[in-house]
Parts: sequence; C-alpha cells; structure tokens
Amino acid sequence: MNLEIQRQLAEYDQKHLAEIDAMILWVLHDQFGFGPKRLRKFYDSFRVCIDELVKRYEMDAGDDVWLCTKMLKQVGVDVEQWHKETG
Repeated sequence: MNLEIQRQLAEYDQKHLAEIDAMILWVLHDQFGFGPKRLRKFYDSFRVCIDELVKRYEMDAGDDVWLCTKMLKQVGVDVEQWHKETG
C-alpha cells in the first residue's frame, strides 16, 4: 500500500511541477531580483533535485528524511520547524 501511495505522490508531483516551478521562479525574480540567466541556472539545478525526490518516492524509501532536509539542518535551517511555525 505504501508503494502505491508513493507512486501516486510522484504522479501528483509530476502533474503540478510546472506550477510549482513557476511560483518558485517568480518569488526568486520578484523578491530577490533573479534575472533570466540566474533563474535558468536555478531551474536546472532544482529540476535535478525534484527528479531525485520523485525517484525516492518510487523506491519506497520509507519515512527517512530527505537528504536536503538533513543538509539544511547542518547549516542551521530547520525546514520542519519553519513549517510548524507557519502552519
């Protein structure tokens, strides 16, 4: 059952990636002044991460925290805590 849920999450992500990408790119442009070159560079890097995350869903990685979440914690950014604070 978990594998099916994860497959459906991956499918959901794929369906909505363009809108999520556009939202992130707009914030980077509007709030931080990223131009087309920097937006493209970010997009290409981010796309690789998204593809890896989708593969992770498909591989039944369990409830392990995504590597980026762990790496951010190492530099003092706790995304999970931010979600709790704003959620």
